[in-house]
Amino acid sequence: MYHKIVKKFEKLDFKNANGKLVEHECFKAFKHLAKKEESERNLWANCENCDYDTSEEYELMTMPILLYELSKRGGYIVSDEQGGYFSQCPKCKTNKLVLNID
Repeated sequence: MYHKIVKKFEKLDFKNANGKLVEHECFKAFKHLAKKEESERNLWANCENCDYDTSEEYELMTMPILLYELSKRGGYIVSDEQGGYFSQCPKCKTNKLVLNID
């Protein structure tokens, strides 16, 4: 599955002012994380406000896959670089999405 996701992100590269194909920084970071997916723990997310739960749709997944699946549906989990995170539920659009670690 990792290779399918990376291929989708590779299509989102863009050309710089000189016409050279350049990879967007956020996609570089995503692909770097995705390469480490075997070493990461299984995760899932659920919303405290509504009944959204990623474990109902998918088996437990690694962080890169979870972030990708949430972003496809309009949700997100973003690190605040201080040990916490900001989140948005893709279903009800509140910030009550909780990250769970297996």
